[in-house]
Amino acid sequence: MRIAVVSPVFPPYKGGIGAVAAQDARLLRLRGVDVMAFSPAYKNEEPEEHVTRLKPWFAFGNAAITPSLFWQLKESDLIHLHYPCYGMDIFAAAAAVIWRKPLFVTYHMKTYARDWRNVIFVLHRLLIEPVILFCAKKVAVSTLDYAAAAKLRHKQLFELPFGVNVKRFSPRVNEEQRKKYALPEGATTLIFVGGLDKAHYFKGLDVLLRALSFCARNTKVRLLVVGDGGERKSFEEQARTLGVHELVQFLGNVSPEDLPDVYRAADVHVLPSLDRGEAYGLVTLEAGASGLPSIVSNLPGMRMLVDPKVTGERISVGDARALARLIDDAVEHGEKWRAMGQAARERVVQGFDEEKVADRLLEAYKGLVL
Repeated sequence: MRIAVVSPVFPPYKGGIGAVAAQDARLLRLRGVDVMAFSPAYKNEEPEEHVTRLKPWFAFGNAAITPSLFWQLKESDLIHLHYPCYGMDIFAAAAAVIWRKPLFVTYHMKTYARDWRNVIFVLHRLLIEPVILFCAKKVAVSTLDYAAAAKLRHKQLFELPFGVNVKRFSPRVNEEQRKKYALPEGATTLIFVGGLDKAHYFKGLDVLLRALSFCARNTKVRLLVVGDGGERKSFEEQARTLGVHELVQFLGNVSPEDLPDVYRAADVHVLPSLDRGEAYGLVTLEAGASGLPSIVSNLPGMRMLVDPKVTGERISVGDARALARLIDDAVEHGEKWRAMGQAARERVVQGFDEEKVADRLLEAYKGLVL
């Protein structure tokens, strides 16, 4: 079986869609499946085995018009499109129809923006998305909760969560990492992981920084910010303006090899996302697998990754004061939060182990390939 994985981005680009696409491709190959991934060549990336970077006719942000994809997909047995995939999606759908290949879609999210780009996104949802879904034989969504909120409908819609490597992300006391970041003994360390660019505006780091300024016991709190981008300087300035800059360390991009150790230096993971641009939050699973409880926004999809008072807590969108109260509680009742972290680990191992998810994906392909 030859599978073509089509994604708008692919590692080393930092982002959830590309990470999931790469994970699918890697795990399928380990199961003996012939997989080739296709992604636009936004920059002069180094050649990679099993990844074809297509030169676009036109590219803007993470969108790229790549007509050559149509011909590249002719020899595949099944096309797996990670959506949204602006500029590539229509060629993947056309190839599925013309070459008579089954189209399998992983629907990640509905895209939003706070500027003129949102007009493009709305037009795409009205004109192109229905075509993609019509051509798809099956549509996978990370949670049916998000599908319902997004009013996503398809006759072969089913829930397939994204997974995490529970061996790589695992609990372990890491005093060396805490010393590396000069974390005071007894301090409750928060971790935020996300892009600091305009494309990831919805991650909500500004909410977390404001929450720190409201914390009654903020001298006992530290924050590690993992990620980088064009908005980093503005976040650093916000931290200074709020008077919490001495509590925050901006670590920039951290390599996949080093990321598990950074989680192990922390006590609580926080993802206070702002809108439905955040549909899941893989970092919540990584944190849970690492034995950390999470505080997340009560948004469709991502809220399903946290069981309140069991594996973490949820807050209303943008509620910095509620987040501050939870941070204070984590400082005051560390043992309770450590127990939630242990429960989070158990939940991730049981329901989100990438190996189990890959088996379910392979099973979903069956019946589509003649």
